[in-house]
Amino acid sequence: MYASTKCLRFFSISLQQETLERVKKCKNFLVTLIKLASSDSRSANNVRGLVRSLLEGKMEAEEFTELLYDELKSTPQPCLVPFLKVSLPPRPGSQKVTRVVLKDLLVCMEQEPVLRHSLTFYQSMLFMV
Repeated sequence: MYASTKCLRFFSISLQQETLERVKKCKNFLVTLIKLASSDSRSANNVRGLVRSLLEGKMEAEEFTELLYDELKSTPQPCLVPFLKVSLPPRPGSQKVTRVVLKDLLVCMEQEPVLRHSLTFYQSMLFMV
């Protein structure tokens, strides 16, 4: 029984680390996306709104990517929807993980002069989650 408990604990820790890695990759993707869109203020505002809706769970990955491609006039990337589905925190009880993603996003934005103008927007989001 001890070996089984130890194995289960290892699996749980491993799964948590894997989930954390996915969330970090998702955060990096969203930060990069906002950076790329920040060259055009209208696009930047729209992309920030899409990211916000995605993080708040108001929009599914499919809708997010479709609107994102339209906004950025880019070609669809077949791996993006599956990536978002496994990387985004699950809907029920995901507030804690969403707060972690937002806090990390804020740290990145503080370090990037190009993104500082969006800082207040994301700081206010942190209090909503």
